[in-house]
Amino acid sequence: MLQTGRRSLAFRALANGQRTPVAPKRRTFHQTQIAANALSLPATSAASTSASASSRTAADDFSAKIRRQKLDELVYALDRERVDSGEVWSRYIALLEYTHYEPLPAALHRHVLRCCTPPPQAVRNAYVKSLQVKALGRDGDAPQHPYEKRFTKVLEQLRATGAYLTRQEYLALLQQYAAVGAHVAAARTLAELRDYVAAVSSRGATGAESIQRAGEARSLTREYALVLQALSFRLSLPCSDEVREPRQKACAQLAALVIDALSRRRGAMPPVCRDLALRVLKD
Repeated sequence: MLQTGRRSLAFRALANGQRTPVAPKRRTFHQTQIAANALSLPATSAASTSASASSRTAADDFSAKIRRQKLDELVYALDRERVDSGEVWSRYIALLEYTHYEPLPAALHRHVLRCCTPPPQAVRNAYVKSLQVKALGRDGDAPQHPYEKRFTKVLEQLRATGAYLTRQEYLALLQQYAAVGAHVAAARTLAELRDYVAAVSSRGATGAESIQRAGEARSLTREYALVLQALSFRLSLPCSDEVREPRQKACAQLAALVIDALSRRRGAMPPVCRDLALRVLKD
């Protein structure tokens, strides 16, 4: 994995930059002969206060140590050559719960989002194996992704930092949704991505940067194709007669919206998108 050590150090540096507040210093009284009696304290008070401060410091040090340990465990799980999505998720939740969901670096959340589930093809294989025709009813026609709750949790934490998804995260989500035919979630994600690209392109930029942004705004071919793949796969899944017609109608309407968006772009429609759209409309 490229630049593994450098990325690990970056995660640790960012996360450990938020130090636990140091315990406040104990106030001391300056006695005078007149006020000595009024301010006099029991003989054990000074020792008790000192012990309390030492106890708080020790507790803070222990808490920081455990926090670093849990962060290291998560970074190690993310940097393994063969990432175990289950281990990544358990380490991530353990860190969040121990820190009481304090803000963590956005880069860490982004990495977890891409690694908290198995690869798309593995997710599809498991989904198909678990699919049972008798369980498909009206409510089962717009299934959630098997790991939708994980995506929701990470996105909540990422947005809590004030950061936004980048195109790489949107693409990763679309690949996952396309794998199981979650066409509703795929369409929603594509709409968010288009808004993101439009916002980025509208920012003040000159020269090569503006050209690059304009090109990115017109080059969402892969993302549109993934939405069409989600539609095509959804239509290929078995369903009851009661569900089949509404499903076909909903998928055709969504495919028409995608085709309309593609037709508004300059140049001919990409062949991969055209073939997928025709397959959806035919089914």
